[in-house]
Amino acid sequence: KAEGKCGEGKCGIDKIDTDKDGKVSRAEFDAAHPDKAEKFAAIDANGDGFVDQAEHDAHKAAAKKGDMEGKCGEGKCGGAA
Repeated sequence: KAEGKCGEGKCGIDKIDTDKDGKVSRAEFDAAHPDKAEKFAAIDANGDGFVDQAEHDAHKAAAKKGDMEGKCGEGKCGGAA
């Protein structure tokens, strides 16, 4: 379960998943991150058109390793994959 929100260092798909189906569609991602539309494909590791919790967790883990240009808590939820 996601806690907090972007900018507090805690990003979760629950905040972006507006239809509450447990995954984030391209439209939901674009609405939440209009300036990061090109990043969706990199986060959607299996290419199914949705970001699920596992993909989101993997994306966050990569961000913590410094592979990303931005990270949560800096007002940059997401980054280059």
